[in-house]
Amino acid sequence: MSMIISAILAVIVFLIVPALIGMLANAFRRKKHFSMALFLVSGYGVLFAFFELLVLPFIYLKLPFTLMVWIYSIPVTLLSLFSLYLHRHVLLGKLRGIPAVLKGLPWCAYLAAALILLQALTAAVRMHVDDDDAFYVATATTTVETNTIFQYDAYTGLPYEELPSRYVLSPFPVWNAMMSTLTGLHPAIVAHTVMPAFYIPLAYAALFLLASWLFEKSRINAWLLIFFAALIQIFSFYSIYTGGTFLLVRIWQGKAFLANVLLPAILYFCIRAMNQRKPARTDWLLLAAMLGASCMVSSMGIMLAPIAVGVMGIVMYLTHKKLRILGYGAACCGVNLICAAVYILIR
Repeated sequence: MSMIISAILAVIVFLIVPALIGMLANAFRRKKHFSMALFLVSGYGVLFAFFELLVLPFIYLKLPFTLMVWIYSIPVTLLSLFSLYLHRHVLLGKLRGIPAVLKGLPWCAYLAAALILLQALTAAVRMHVDDDDAFYVATATTTVETNTIFQYDAYTGLPYEELPSRYVLSPFPVWNAMMSTLTGLHPAIVAHTVMPAFYIPLAYAALFLLASWLFEKSRINAWLLIFFAALIQIFSFYSIYTGGTFLLVRIWQGKAFLANVLLPAILYFCIRAMNQRKPARTDWLLLAAMLGASCMVSSMGIMLAPIAVGVMGIVMYLTHKKLRILGYGAACCGVNLICAAVYILIR
């Protein structure tokens, strides 16, 4: 019975809550479009960015981990319930329309969905041991067991003499610890079973957003792109450094989440925010959230994501000749620039 309850809680915190937060984040756009892929990707970006801003003071002030979980969970729960209430009629209508939507999907959508489901189930059911477990999973377990955040070395169990500069600004293992606390599952189970089951489809959701923009007038082409991308990923384990390896084997690590979810999402939101005459403020705010989320998952994301935004901003500026694109883009990188400065100081 406890495993059933934990499974239900996992669905709530990994799927339902991000979708509701994403719906709320997109609720004030002028042109409203119901897209579960957009809601999930947006929701995770907002949740990760909020987590980054909240957890860093807790680390440096050495506050209890459980207190951080409560302070994070209460507003997220309230916002999720508000989003559910706000969109209750839309959700009911969409639920009734699921059979018609499924019937209208092209044949390649079913093949793509089957491949994605196969990959997610294989990664969740099968066991893969990675050397990075010694830090990432051990740090999450140490966080849960000691009720502290980055105060004990996961390798030795001894108190840190100084904070690990490479990881302290990107506390993705602490996210694992929080998910473990909320679901009642061990951090190793969360990392190797639960995260692959939800994060692999999420990566394809981010890719689908790009595909939908590239093939705006052809849904079948967008689904064909997803199908062939999923097919190629299956044969990508010829090296431990390929994107497919990070997606299918190491998606529970922050750097894998950055490469497979956040960077495609950042590119998509750059397009939404920079490639329109009058972009919605929501687009810029969501781009800022994605950049903040990139700091949370990996230290590489602190500068890699702003570089991607900078390159995209220069291209769009040369295209549209609007200086505000560069200004707004730089403003969205504020959290990353602050984290970069702190990293240089503590390095």
